[in-house]
Amino acid sequence: MTFTPSLLVFLGTCGLLLTGCTNSVPPEPALQLPPATAVGANTLGFHVDGRVWTTSGQTCVFSGTCRDNTLSATVGRRPGGLHTLLVTTQLTTAQYTESFLLQLDSVKGPGIYRCSPQFTGLLSPIPSGFALQDNKTTEATHRLALSTATASRIVLTQVDTVRHIMAGTFEGQLRQTWTPYVTTQLTQGRFDIHY
Repeated sequence: MTFTPSLLVFLGTCGLLLTGCTNSVPPEPALQLPPATAVGANTLGFHVDGRVWTTSGQTCVFSGTCRDNTLSATVGRRPGGLHTLLVTTQLTTAQYTESFLLQLDSVKGPGIYRCSPQFTGLLSPIPSGFALQDNKTTEATHRLALSTATASRIVLTQVDTVRHIMAGTFEGQLRQTWTPYVTTQLTQGRFDIHY
């Protein structure tokens, strides 16, 4: 069989095209922790499993509509001058699709708030704690990891009800709600919200 120069060029081009195509996953974005501020910057971030977690990416629905992930914060009033705090946000990358929630049930001012032993997770009757949920799994119930009462805390460093700013830090253990109930450390957590 004789190969003509045009056939050789065609076969060479096909070979380059085929070897240039790979089924690779796009690289994860280089996320950085937001600075620990108290100015109402609407930021939240922490370290977990050796990686930085912060609000990033987009959430898309079945209709194809996508929106940028943002931080949402709600502060409510309770009797006796107390407040409730609920902060939610999402992270979406090629590898992770997760939601995070931080909530406090009786904010009276700056100070250390221990996580409640009865904390049951996302949008539960509001006790104190935080939760990380894996939304990428195809299981009927998404994998959820909850803060543990004995090793987790939220520290409010700024509670300004005039300028509507709450800021602080958090750290502790996240314990999976499914077997084998693995725990992981969440460190260097910080948030700065305007409500």
